[in-house]
This record gives sequence, structure tokens and C-alpha cells, in this order.
Amino acid sequence: MRGGTENIVGIVKSPVEMYRNLLHGEAKLCIPFVIVVISGLVKGLFTSLQLEACSLSSVIAKGVIVAILAWICIAGIIHLILKALGSEGSYKRFLELTGYIYVISVFGSVTGNIATMYTNTLLATPIYAIFTFWWVWLYVLAVRETYQRREVQEKQIFNECTRIGNGPIIVTFAVFIFLLYNSMNQLMCFSVTAMMYFIWWGIITSSYGSWHDKKALLWLSVPVIVVLLYLYDYNIINIIFYLYKHFIFIGLIWLGLALFAYSYYIWCCYHLSRAIPTIRLDILSLITIAFYIFMIEIPMEYDHFVITLLFPLWWLALTVSYKTWYRISTWIWACIALSMILLVPFTFMFMTLSSLYPYPTVISIFFAVLFAYSASYYMIIKWGTVREEAKRTS
Repeated sequence: MRGGTENIVGIVKSPVEMYRNLLHGEAKLCIPFVIVVISGLVKGLFTSLQLEACSLSSVIAKGVIVAILAWICIAGIIHLILKALGSEGSYKRFLELTGYIYVISVFGSVTGNIATMYTNTLLATPIYAIFTFWWVWLYVLAVRETYQRREVQEKQIFNECTRIGNGPIIVTFAVFIFLLYNSMNQLMCFSVTAMMYFIWWGIITSSYGSWHDKKALLWLSVPVIVVLLYLYDYNIINIIFYLYKHFIFIGLIWLGLALFAYSYYIWCCYHLSRAIPTIRLDILSLITIAFYIFMIEIPMEYDHFVITLLFPLWWLALTVSYKTWYRISTWIWACIALSMILLVPFTFMFMTLSSLYPYPTVISIFFAVLFAYSASYYMIIKWGTVREEAKRTS
């Protein structure tokens, strides 16, 4: 019991030293399990205080179950990802180390909820942000201490495949903007979009020289079926067009085009070279701009979820492009991205800003933060690469 108390104090004062002390002994899950259960009890208790109509016992029971499942599943997902990337480590050991992290979750729940109940949500938001970042950072330290990279030649998961030129991408983006801001009839919008599906299938097929591949022809069946369906009953498109606004209709059909073209591109790359292509930063930039324009024009209920998901997407794209998986700075920036996902949708930050500023201003603020995050991470990567090259030459 004394060792458990020392570990609880250690996770707050000196987590790295505490982790390394645990690594010398046998992995034991009893105390971490109790900590996770207490974390669920505390969260369930505060939730029941906010939801007076709900039964206290049922809410607390749900809080405990969710905490245990989160502990097991988060550790399991991280373990599988690290194994796929060529690291060695014990899942049970990692589960033990991460169980102590829920001490921070208890402190964060108590502090944040007290601030929410007795002050205001705006003051509670930075408290939640601090504890969320602390929680994620302790996970990063646990990964670093538990897993070691295998010094063997691993199969490259991501690879540079045949590149599609920037010309078609820019032209496609220009057509999208033109249709978005010109109220053309639904037949013209549908015809132009259907033509772009065929054009992109042809561009990618030509790049890989897979004209005679029967599986490639199956991909062509997707736009063909849609066109035939429209020719069979043109009222389908009319109904969809009138159910949604012009902007939403254009956004949906062009999102379908982007998913179709990129999925076909990934399939061609994997089909020929058995490798997944890297995420192209120029395409991701255009997708981000398209999302910004679409959100400015069409306020939707779940915009803040979409924006926060762009943070880890940019982190993944930059990390894959420059292969910086094993830099400690990489995981610091991953913590920031995950903090945005955990913080913004589940607090009142978005609603608070929306009450203070017009909707387009709020969206612009979040995208400005996304730009600052991506640009800063890119500069850190380039700076680290220059330092590594200088060490090699010296």
C-alpha cells in the first residue's frame, strides 16, 4: 500500500522517475484499477449533480464503466499502433503505467467542476485545458518509457507513389468555387460534377497505366451507376436539390468526388506497390480551404467537431511526410492536437465565443489557430531536421 501511495505522489511530482521505478518490478494492475474506478466514481458523481432528474446510482455506474473501458481501450489502441510501427513493449505494463494517470483525471474533474459550479464556464475552460494537456502528456511519457523501437528493417507502410500533378487539383478546386458561388440549375451542377468524376478516374488510371485492369474498371462503375440512376428517374436529383440548400448540395456532391478520387488513388498505389501513399500537403491545404469556405457560408450544428478533427489530420500529414515518429517533439504536438479534440467539443468554448462574436468570426478564429498550429509544427520539424543533418555531418 505504501508503494501505491508513493506512486500516486510520484505521478504528480516526477512521473518519469515513477515510471522507471515501476519498470523494475512485476506489472500489477490492482492499484491502477482502483484509481480508474475512483476516477469514474468522481466523474459520475459530478454528472449526477448536474443532471438532477437522473438516478444517482445509474449515473455513477455508467461513469465507472466508461472509465474502465476508456482505460483498457485507449491503452489497447496505442499498443496496436506502436506494434504496427515496429515497437516492442508489454500491454500489461503499459496498462499499469497509464492507470496511475487517472489520478490527474480525478484532480481535473474535481477542480473543473467546482470552477463550473461556483464561478463560470469561461474560467473553467483553461482549467480543463491544463489538466487535459497534462493527462495526454503523461500518456506520451508512458509510451516513451514502455516501448522500444526494434532495430530491424521494417516494411515501409507509407510510401511516395506516382504523383498527380497540381494542375488538375487546382482546376477542380476552381470549378468547385465557381459552382458554389453561382446559382446554376441542378441539372448543370450534376452534369459538371459527374463529368469531374470521370475525368479524375481517367487521370488516375492514366498515371498508373491500369486501363486494362478489370478491377480499375469496377471503380468506374460508381459514377456510371449514379448517372444511370439519374437518367432512369431525374426526380431523384430534384428532390435532393430541394431538400438541401444550394451550398449544402454542392458541398455534399464535391465531398463525394474528393472521397472517390482519393480512395481510388490509394487503391491504385496499394494495388501496384503494396504501400499506402503519403498524405499530400497541397491537397490537404485545398481541402482545408474548402472546409473553411463551406463553413463560413453554411452554419451547422457540428462545425466545431469538424474543425478540431483537422488538427490531428494535419499532425498526421506532417509526421508521415517527414517521418518524425520517434521525436519527442512530435508527440508534444500530438498532445496539443488531442487536447483540441477533447477540449473544444466537450466544453462551452465554441458556444461562448459564438455568443461574443459573429459566427464567421468564430470560424475564422478556429481556422487561424489551426494555421498557426500547422505552421509552427512544420517549422519545428524543419528545425529538427536541420539539427539532425548538422550532427551527421559533424
